[in-house]
Amino acid sequence: MAPWVLNATAGLLLAVAPAQATPPPVPPGPPITVPAEVKGDVGDFISVPATTAGKEVRWLCPDRGLRVFPADLLKDTKTAVVTAPAAGVFRLYAYTAVDGSPTPAVLCTVTVGPPAPPPPPPPDPNDPFTSALKAAYAAEPDPAKAQQLASLAALYRQAAELAATADLTDFGSLFDTMARAAATLGVAGKLPGIQAVVQAELKRVLPSARSAPLDRALAKATFLKVAAALEASK
Repeated sequence: MAPWVLNATAGLLLAVAPAQATPPPVPPGPPITVPAEVKGDVGDFISVPATTAGKEVRWLCPDRGLRVFPADLLKDTKTAVVTAPAAGVFRLYAYTAVDGSPTPAVLCTVTVGPPAPPPPPPPDPNDPFTSALKAAYAAEPDPAKAQQLASLAALYRQAAELAATADLTDFGSLFDTMARAAATLGVAGKLPGIQAVVQAELKRVLPSARSAPLDRALAKATFLKVAAALEASK
């Protein structure tokens, strides 16, 4: 084939071939971002990270109660460290400069909750109540006694919460509510030896009259002690 024919054919192919599309430019991301919300407990040191190409980040909280560590005390200003002595919801703004231009401030909501209650002390292994429960558990013939024991401990943890929060006025109402919960959990009548030890402890500590006004603090502390002793009796 003559050279001019080859050249013409190549030109025709180039003319009809679609031009390769140029990908659209990727839009730049925001100059600075922070989490929409961070959470922590009262007294905790709560970290709030910022993502940005800026070298330094400035932080501002317009709400009273949230303490922001000074930036010059931190190695990296792109992470704020805050704390609060009381629960609340606070606004924390961050801003920086990129290529010499200041960025808009972005908002992070800091939610500070109440401190977690301290765990109750473990039961004293030399306590007569704990010792009696261990002996009753060892003598219990029910092959499902471990599962039943866990359910019984859960019942008394629920009872502790009921004693502290439920709309009850006397011990009789509390015990009736516990009886219904025991039926729901399937522990009514189970582990009779263990339940006899628990009932003896409750009679020793709590008022015997059903009409006695509900002492919420006493009931909660007693039920938490029973739950912990049950969990430790295996």
